[in-house]
Amino acid sequence: MGTYTAEGIVAISDMLRVNRTLRSVRLTSNHLGAYYDGSKWVPDSSGVTALAEALKQNSTLTTLDVRNNNIDAAAKKLLRDAAKGKRVELLLD
Repeated sequence: MGTYTAEGIVAISDMLRVNRTLRSVRLTSNHLGAYYDGSKWVPDSSGVTALAEALKQNSTLTTLDVRNNNIDAAAKKLLRDAAKGKRVELLLD
């Protein structure tokens, strides 16, 4: 389990846009859909939005596991829409 900031996920997404090698990416339990501001969890889907955009451009990924990440329904829909027509298993909760 880790905690990536939205900036970190954007960097990973930038890599996935040009990736021609990785087949599987597991980002479970990383709070991709929110960040902790010191007193409460604050929704933030900017990293998930970047992942969705990268997924649209990536042609080699076969599995993207983003379970247990506080991803809201709208951000999940972005990921599902990005995966449509691709041979990628999208693991969400």
